[in-house]
Amino acid sequence: GGVSANFIARWDTTTSTWAALGTGLDSAVYALAVSGSDLYVGGFFTTAGGVSAKNIARWDGSSWAALGTGLSTGVDDFVNALAVSGSDLYVGGYFSTAGGMPANNIARWDTTTSTWAALGTGLSGPVYALAVSGSDLYVGGYFTTAGGKAAHRVALARLSYEIAVQGNDSAIANGDSTPTASDGTDFGTVAVSGAAITRTFTISNSGNAALTLGANAVTLGGAGSNYFAVSSQPSATLPADATTRFVLSFHPTSAGAFSATVAIANNDPDENPYTFVIQGVGLAEYTLTPAMAGTGSGTVSLDPPGGTYIAGTVVTVTATPATGSTFTGWSGTCSGTGLCAVTMDANQGVTANFTLAAPRIAVSVAREGAATVTAGTVVTYQVTITNVGPIAVVLTSIQGTPQPLAQNLTAAEVQQFDAPCAAPLTLAVGAVQRCTFTWTAAGNNGQQVNFVVTANGTANGQAATVSVSGFAPVLISVPTALGENNEPQRIYIFLPLAAK
Repeated sequence: GGVSANFIARWDTTTSTWAALGTGLDSAVYALAVSGSDLYVGGFFTTAGGVSAKNIARWDGSSWAALGTGLSTGVDDFVNALAVSGSDLYVGGYFSTAGGMPANNIARWDTTTSTWAALGTGLSGPVYALAVSGSDLYVGGYFTTAGGKAAHRVALARLSYEIAVQGNDSAIANGDSTPTASDGTDFGTVAVSGAAITRTFTISNSGNAALTLGANAVTLGGAGSNYFAVSSQPSATLPADATTRFVLSFHPTSAGAFSATVAIANNDPDENPYTFVIQGVGLAEYTLTPAMAGTGSGTVSLDPPGGTYIAGTVVTVTATPATGSTFTGWSGTCSGTGLCAVTMDANQGVTANFTLAAPRIAVSVAREGAATVTAGTVVTYQVTITNVGPIAVVLTSIQGTPQPLAQNLTAAEVQQFDAPCAAPLTLAVGAVQRCTFTWTAAGNNGQQVNFVVTANGTANGQAATVSVSGFAPVLISVPTALGENNEPQRIYIFLPLAAK
């Protein structure tokens, strides 16, 4: 049409005009084939559009590209015929290598993976024609054997598509209606409204031609199919000796057993569609609500944790009192003070009751020296204070008050004082505090000293007070130099009278 075009050109059927395909090729073209939007060109050339391309090249509508890279590009001699089947391009000619690997006069280019492969041992002579009919590839040329078998000028290659499916690396037969956990077709039990369970399955093609699956090959059917979903579809085309994967999920919204049929559309003549059954069980969920009550505090733990459980789950509830509190028992689903184990067959609640612990101290008093002393004697006392309660205490007051054992002790003779180990003093649980001090005995009657020890205990932010008394009597003797009514004794001496 007067347009410069090197060995290849395009005729526009709408405008009836010629156009070049880039800069074309540097030598003869013998074969053309279309796959999708790509045009494949075979012949006897070394470049296409200025790109190195050994006897075969691809035009994508705007630029040229070689089939392969580096030393693995194209075939090592001329190409006479091209044919397309699915994603496979079959190449015939007079060559001994394709993509750098041995291939006798015929080879396959996978347009999906961009890789070359031989067709068995090939043919004994050049190929001049290729044609695809269904799963058959017809070959014509000047040869006497094809794949090692006698074939005079014409041969037939069976393009096989062999689909297989696996789950957990275990084969799943076409038509399998017995789901098992071992191959992933049994999804097991799933909590209603819980997280979905997913399973991954593998499709393989052990044939010698590309397996066509399509854009959404995997579909689900059956009464329970609404509870299953296809999370990920496999590749639309699966080359020979290749694999692809798809993912299914199970997410029940109600309790019960559900099943669905998986169907995989493909072009394997005797296994389309490829089917198998999947199943799963949805279990109801119930909530266990823990609570605390009482004047004390603590923690309540659940094992297993969470609070929401599948029906039938046994949950162990543990109550741990805080320092200064005691656990006094369960209420709600559990009772008593022993183990609380709840079987989840409904929404339930359990309460741990805690009581605030009170401070407790013990006080003992010991007096040193004789039991009876004279007035004015200094008496030594030792007060021993022990924290026998469950919480630490603060000794806020330690006081001793002498009190009479007889009724005639005057008010002026009463003494009150604090012990030498002055409060406040903190006593940990089990700790002992000893206070030693002195008191001067007064009056002429027996006395006792009444010690009052006051302690404050704080547990969980609440204060409590306890007071404990201890007594130590002392007897005061009457001085021997004094007589009745405390008057000095008078000694009367009687002398004889002399006669006058």
